[in-house]
Formats: sequence, structure tokens, C-alpha cells
Amino acid sequence: MSGLRTSRLVTGLVALALVAAACGSSGSKQEADTTTVPSAGSSTASTAAQGSTSSTTAGPQPASLAEWEALWTKERAAIVKRIKD
Repeated sequence: MSGLRTSRLVTGLVALALVAAACGSSGSKQEADTTTVPSAGSSTASTAAQGSTSSTTAGPQPASLAEWEALWTKERAAIVKRIKD
């Protein structure tokens, strides 16, 4: 019976360790800096191995829902045009 209890304890600890590893962060600031989502109209390239970054600046972000929808419509039309061409 003691072997079964130990087996269950080890299995539980391994499961807990896997969940903690999946949910935890590495705490590395560099990782957070290289995983950014570029805003509309901007292009950002970052290489962690080389440490180089090139980017272009975009205009101001939309402030209202209507402005976001207008931006989405404009970008979608550009993508559809690019696909059709």
C-alpha cells in the first residue's frame, strides 16, 4: 500500500510541476522585448541573436471604435486587392 501512495504522490508532484512550468514566465526582460506585436501600419523586425532592431513609425492609433473599424476596412480592402492581383 505504501508503494501505491508514493506512486500517487510522485504523479501528483510531476503534474503540478508541469502546470507550474507551463504557466510560469522565465522572468527574462529580453524575451518580453522581442515578442511584440507591431501596430497597424508599422513594421518591426527584431533578432535576439544579433540584437538588432529595425522599425518604421506609424501614425497615431485610432481612438474610437469607429476609427478602428475604418482602419480595419481599409487594411482588409488592401489585403483583398493584393490577393486578387
